[in-house]
Amino acid sequence: MPTKILVINSLADKNSRLTAIFKELEQKNFSFSLWSSKNSLSDQFKKNHWPVKKIFLGPDLKNRTNILFFIFISLFIQLKLLFSLISLRIKRRVDLIICLNFNEKIMVTGPAKLLGVKVVWLEAPDLNYRQIDKLLFWLYKINHSLAEMIAFDGCAKSQLVNLGYKENKIKIIAPGAKLSPYQENIFNKLASINQANFHRKYFTVGAIASL
Repeated sequence: MPTKILVINSLADKNSRLTAIFKELEQKNFSFSLWSSKNSLSDQFKKNHWPVKKIFLGPDLKNRTNILFFIFISLFIQLKLLFSLISLRIKRRVDLIICLNFNEKIMVTGPAKLLGVKVVWLEAPDLNYRQIDKLLFWLYKINHSLAEMIAFDGCAKSQLVNLGYKENKIKIIAPGAKLSPYQENIFNKLASINQANFHRKYFTVGAIASL
């Protein structure tokens, strides 16, 4: 049986790199479905013929007014999500939920854990936690202990640890590149020795790393 993963999203980004990762994981016996309040990622999932459902996750949390409205309607959203998750749990036996943005991290984590579903938060590599609205950050911290967090580099992990998050709850998945078997390897060319420069005795080495 494949590992069933539900992705929940309120970001407007297309996240094509993320769906490329999911496509690779699909070949390793993972299956994906999406609940989203935005069309961008939904279109990416539909291209791959993965199940998509439109849901309401509250307003964009870009200002204090929206955050206050989000808190005001939070109980209603969480109850609705709880019943939807119960139905999904019975029908599809979801093993894991991945949350991408603040709305779903705050709203989905509690109900999911109540139903015994593991929750993972993906932390954006360019997120500056010190610039987050204090009220929103407080809500964020209340829920973080219920989830596993994935960062994409050591700098993001250090930020989280300095802000009081438990280090053992944060995993790092370093970004990488998958080379095509037919892709020309420039480093092999640079290191090759031929008749024109037979005296060349060194190699050029390339590496991919976070900076």
